[in-house]
Amino acid sequence: VNVASRIYWFGNDGFESRMGPVMATLLRDAHVLLDVGSNFGFYSVLAQKLNAGIATFCFEPVDHLLADNKLFHEANRATRQTLLAQGVSSEVGSSI
Repeated sequence: VNVASRIYWFGNDGFESRMGPVMATLLRDAHVLLDVGSNFGFYSVLAQKLNAGIATFCFEPVDHLLADNKLFHEANRATRQTLLAQGVSSEVGSSI
């Protein structure tokens, strides 16, 4: 609710205000976004709103966050993403 309220009142700057403008600039011309540690999928949805041709890949290993991510994409009619229940690391291994 806190994040949604800030986005409602302050637009893209309502969530991570320093990163928002930089990401918006970069996403407009990108072809692919790898959203690692995607959480609820804010940057993937933002990318799809700013760039009609971008493909997004959301990596989120936490089950309830991945479920929220899917719901957030659906609520925003963002349909060009691949949701992956995986973490990303420079090491091969398992967190279990």
